[in-house]
Amino acid sequence: MPGKPVTNKHFKKKPWLENYLALWYYLTSDLFTFFGGHIIPFKYSVNLQKGGMPFFLILQMIYFDNWSLGSWMYMALHGQYGLMWMFKHFSHPDPSFEEKQTIFSVLLNWSTVLGPYLIAGVCVNSRYSEAAQNPSPERCCLASMMFSFGLVLMMSTDV
Repeated sequence: MPGKPVTNKHFKKKPWLENYLALWYYLTSDLFTFFGGHIIPFKYSVNLQKGGMPFFLILQMIYFDNWSLGSWMYMALHGQYGLMWMFKHFSHPDPSFEEKQTIFSVLLNWSTVLGPYLIAGVCVNSRYSEAAQNPSPERCCLASMMFSFGLVLMMSTDV
């Protein structure tokens, strides 16, 4: 998540932490600033990935002709999370996501975090993972419980 690194005011100075935060800020926002500056708000790259997830997964289900319980569960959980992410963004947005980033920071974020996140859906829908095609009732229950817990945590942040 972008945001200018702040000096640690509450604990003893930890140079390694401040250096890490400075590196994190450079990679997520300032990478190769000299090639055009800050032009894309962080919210656009994240919202495209998370809000587009239900559409991406439905298109995969159509493409792979996979209508298994595992595909539906994956689409329901990850698709709903994406929709709720967008609801949260419009109801109480995170101010740090308004910060603009360079095009190279966008590409780095997509190639290292946001893009690989999409691979699991491909594995489920392409039938690469046969175990994911027909999850047990216990696995569906556990996944639903974990989803609910994560959703509550996500919705309660940034307020």
